[in-house]
Amino acid sequence: MSRAGARTLAPGGGTNCAQTQVSFANLLPGSHTVTAQYSGDDNYLTPDLESVTETVSCTRTITGDVGELFTSGDSTCIVGATVHGAVHDARDGALYISGSTVHGAVLFSGGTLFGMCGSTVTGTTNVHDASGFVLVGDPGDDGCAGNRIGGSLLLGDNHGGLEVVANQVGGSVQVQGTTGTGPFPEDTRTEIEGNTIGGALLCSGNNPAPTNDGHPNTVSGQRLGQCSNL
Repeated sequence: MSRAGARTLAPGGGTNCAQTQVSFANLLPGSHTVTAQYSGDDNYLTPDLESVTETVSCTRTITGDVGELFTSGDSTCIVGATVHGAVHDARDGALYISGSTVHGAVLFSGGTLFGMCGSTVTGTTNVHDASGFVLVGDPGDDGCAGNRIGGSLLLGDNHGGLEVVANQVGGSVQVQGTTGTGPFPEDTRTEIEGNTIGGALLCSGNNPAPTNDGHPNTVSGQRLGQCSNL
């Protein structure tokens, strides 16, 4: 059939119409809108955009003033909270910290997804052996505000992709042994960009090597290893 005789697809499909499925893993809590559009061909014109919104939530949400935390279960959200002590992950789930203040360290090891956005941590943040995406700030495409970390940021042997963007870190930043990719097609390698770092920036054993995506970091100490030019 020529383009002149092409027809318009109706929303929801119908005769001679196909459906497709898209799946994403490691999405942060909140609302996510997926938009799609068929590009058209000789038989069918390009239709209007269609979208669907999905909401990701946690099995446990913590708010308000609390003491030292030991998280457990599939997923824990710490939202708008003040934590008087450290936050410890129980090695079996996801942890998301947003708009919160932690008067102590954040210690996450062996869990799934880790996300921290727009929060203050007075101590060290240590994230190791995560099987899912690790996101420490990214005000751009991930909509995750940068964080203030008083101590060092230590990220090691995480295997679901990693981004560290627009944070202020009082100590050093160490990123080692990262593999895997993030939840979206552009998340193909570790991104360390636009951070202000009071100590050194050290990277090693990450595959592929990290990038600053054209947004250099401000580093008071040395830049070493794979991050020597970031």
